[in-house]
Amino acid sequence: MLKLSRLCSDNMILQRDKEASIWGRSIAGAKIDAILIGTGLSEEYTTNCDENGRFIIKMKPHAAGGCYSLKVRSGDELVEIHNVTFGDVWLCSGQSNMELPINRVYDKYKDIIDRAECDEIRTFKVIEHTNYHEEQEELDSGEWVSVEAKTIMNFSATAYFFACKYRELTGVPVGLINLSLGGSPITSWMSKDMISGYERLNNILTTYSDDEYMAQVLKANEENMLSWHSNIDSIDEGLKNSWYSEYPVTDAHDIEVPCMFRDTELKGFIGSLWLYRKFELTKEQASKDYRLWLGTMVDSDTTYVNGTVVGKTEYQYPPRKYDVSASILHEGKNSIVIRLKVESGLGRITPGKERMLFNDTEYIDVNGKWKYIVGGECEAIKPTDFTSWKPTGLYNGMTAPCHNYSVAGMIWYQGESNTHDSPENYTELTERMVEGYRKVWKDESLVYIYAQLPNFVIDVDEEIEWPSMREAQRQCLKVRGTQMATLFDVGEDNDLHPLDKMSVGNRLALAAAHELGHYKGEYTGPVVESAVWQNGFVKVSLTHADGLCVRDIGKGSEIRDFKLEYGDGAVVDTDVTIDGNCLVIKLKSIRQLAKPVKVRYCYSNTYTGGLLYNGAGLPMAPFMEGIK
Repeated sequence: MLKLSRLCSDNMILQRDKEASIWGRSIAGAKIDAILIGTGLSEEYTTNCDENGRFIIKMKPHAAGGCYSLKVRSGDELVEIHNVTFGDVWLCSGQSNMELPINRVYDKYKDIIDRAECDEIRTFKVIEHTNYHEEQEELDSGEWVSVEAKTIMNFSATAYFFACKYRELTGVPVGLINLSLGGSPITSWMSKDMISGYERLNNILTTYSDDEYMAQVLKANEENMLSWHSNIDSIDEGLKNSWYSEYPVTDAHDIEVPCMFRDTELKGFIGSLWLYRKFELTKEQASKDYRLWLGTMVDSDTTYVNGTVVGKTEYQYPPRKYDVSASILHEGKNSIVIRLKVESGLGRITPGKERMLFNDTEYIDVNGKWKYIVGGECEAIKPTDFTSWKPTGLYNGMTAPCHNYSVAGMIWYQGESNTHDSPENYTELTERMVEGYRKVWKDESLVYIYAQLPNFVIDVDEEIEWPSMREAQRQCLKVRGTQMATLFDVGEDNDLHPLDKMSVGNRLALAAAHELGHYKGEYTGPVVESAVWQNGFVKVSLTHADGLCVRDIGKGSEIRDFKLEYGDGAVVDTDVTIDGNCLVIKLKSIRQLAKPVKVRYCYSNTYTGGLLYNGAGLPMAPFMEGIK
């Protein structure tokens, strides 16, 4: 009958310098004894179960370190917890860029990941789970695991790199509780109390807490998906005639890869498409194994080499990285065939991605001219209703059960899903969430360290949405106990999921260690202190700007991303010079000598010139600041 929370288990890291809790269930009214044992240490605790059989033991604060065991007894029952230590514990939450696992960035960090082994970094991953009725008391999934190369491949890359840098800065063990889900808006991680007063959100919650309605939605989602794919598969001439092995080259059209279909004859195309390219191999080349990288595509693909399936990806975001065995290759002409299914008329073979067939000695570029034939056309797939993204669902099912577990704070990477959903409310929602978490954890010292959205272009329809969200995120710095990591230089214009998660983790760690007082060095890029109009120019004063400089990170070294905004909405270009820890911004047009009302920096989806950094190599965040 004695059962402890999943969080209270082997390999757990307990929060240092705070009361740590151990909780679970036994028989109503039963006496619970616990003993914490370590070198030269033996601490005993006693409590009783309540009328529902629940109990919680509060242990006194401990310094970081140690290797302890914990014995919990109820009558004749005994649970032993091994390899317990104290350190800093972090909730790691948000959407896909927090969830994105190590295996997606493995090729970028192969040497680092292959050497990963650290018992002082431990991970706890909670699997997606929603509850629209109540806040759950216990988690349905998760276990503490010490970091090894084989144990972290499905864990958050952002969180892992954060832990590595944070441990380097502080020297303490780090525990990571991963609560994240791709596509989730901020409100899915907020409680009912936290969204109080938002009528629209509460109406959505009421709708999705109806079990009958939820069952109908889930059934419709499944039927819509199965119906669309079944239909296009049934009418696809390529499947009927085995184009993967006998491609009708003479009937095909030319297409340049990569491309956005909107810029080709395939604009608006929905259905299945068969793409073909040949490549030549010598006998020696054909005796080796290869990897085939095809970048990202919209939406799903099945890829064949010489008629054999080498890989399949069910949605648009993962980079296609497929293994090609020498057993299916031969001397002379070989073929790559891609069956690409486009669900909503927004097809593409993403520009700017690597496409190649390669191994340690050979490299074959597979960009350039391909052939294509339409396999079948159909109507767009019906939109999926993502039920896990609704208000309170993820909070109730994944976050609420963690309330008793003491933590140092939260690292947060989210915002993409709120760019088209009232970004002007994001700052208020963030404040409600942060203060709400402090309330339910009964800990006003919890810090909130978050990532500002990076540069991104390819799937963004409105130029204003992402800049507005970044500014709303910048304003979240007004919430006490918060710090922001700027990422505008480490995104990828053509990918919602940039691979440079080490820079993200490092910058979050600098901010976190500073906010907790464990790191005295520079932790943020230049920050705007004031913008003042002075006789025909704007002077922007900065803090954290020692060593202020401009860097060319791929688009030149000219400072081109400052704009001045006027009261009538006009936005004009500027000339910018660096003057110590200040910026002098002059108008390019003599006609515009009136005082502007705002200065903008990188208030766009991406940058067009050099970016500003301080001497610590940290970038200045995009901003829109009023002019005095």
